[in-house]
Amino acid sequence: MLKAQIQMNLFDDQLIEMKREGTTDLRKLYPVSQRRVAKRLLPWVLGCTLLNWAVFSFVSSLEAYADESVLHVAQNSFICLLAISIIGCVTFFIYEELYHSRYRYAIEAGHLVICKGLFLKERGSFPLSRITEVYLERSFLDLVFGVYQLHISTPTSHSGEFAYIVGLTRDAAMGLQETITGALDSPIDIEMAEAGANQVKGHKKKAFSKEAVERARRARPIMGA
Repeated sequence: MLKAQIQMNLFDDQLIEMKREGTTDLRKLYPVSQRRVAKRLLPWVLGCTLLNWAVFSFVSSLEAYADESVLHVAQNSFICLLAISIIGCVTFFIYEELYHSRYRYAIEAGHLVICKGLFLKERGSFPLSRITEVYLERSFLDLVFGVYQLHISTPTSHSGEFAYIVGLTRDAAMGLQETITGALDSPIDIEMAEAGANQVKGHKKKAFSKEAVERARRARPIMGA
């Protein structure tokens, strides 16, 4: 019990320090699981396996009646297909690993910011004050791999297309959901939103007051306490 309380205090101190710096790195606190990569890779591997099995069965059936030259061409074609499949799976795995490593989501100046993409990078910024719902859902593959998808709803249509985070474990998904919903009314995030607005307008960046930090600490919105 004492160990859990100490970990809770350290966690809250880390959040407060991040907020003092003007950002809360949600990816660092609630990382995307490596299961996401496995989930993305599984259909590709299964598809390649079934295709190669079908071609292998066809080539094997030619041995009974096909000419040697035809059989030789078929066997070479199967070998090429197998090599391409293996290279394709490895390439797809590397791509997903790089995509996974560059996936970012954070709270910055009163906005939920999501960055994704490898070659064509995308960045979405959603004001906390405009978020209406934060909910979790699962597909069949999510259930198989034990992960969740977190979706954020805002009045704009872009949120449905972009504002979601996939590949979260149960604890990470529920913790992230509580953190975002708790931040909607957090006093320090209100000041962060004002600071961000002033910076856009060309004013000097506003420093967070000690009172706001203390109010955020007392409110403890991120753990539902």
